[in-house]
Amino acid sequence: MKNKITLSFFIIIFVSNITAKEIKLNKIYLNINSNYSLELKSKDLIDIDELIIKTKIQKYNYKINEHLLFCEGEEDGCNNTGVFIKKFDFYPNELIFLSALKGAHSKVLYIFDPKIDEINPIKTYTGAYYLDYLEKKDYLEISYDKYCDKEDPCEVIERFK
Repeated sequence: MKNKITLSFFIIIFVSNITAKEIKLNKIYLNINSNYSLELKSKDLIDIDELIIKTKIQKYNYKINEHLLFCEGEEDGCNNTGVFIKKFDFYPNELIFLSALKGAHSKVLYIFDPKIDEINPIKTYTGAYYLDYLEKKDYLEISYDKYCDKEDPCEVIERFK
């Protein structure tokens, strides 16, 4: 019986946030301003299967199973797509935001807090055509549109604290 040696390697990229320009699937990103490392796993390099968040002592696997698009620029809702580690004065823990285009024209924002939920995002927002967020003093203002009737979308504004 012959001994078999398997060599494996991975690429580690040091970033402060993973913007759309920098996203590469199945690569590990070490955040230079945080204790977290991030990895977007994909079997087919099209659909995002899971987001893996690691600290030195813990690993969190969040199942996504979505066809998400990360893009750059202001057009087509591409602004702010990527994976971002956020710290807000009004919230006790660091949060991980995954913001992307979903489907033909929708935009989605997943908010993860590994200290609160190790399996699911703590909040998910989906806009029919747009989604944006703005930090206020005591909360995060999330604005997006959804279909309120069969004809036209209407605007929704929610507070995340």
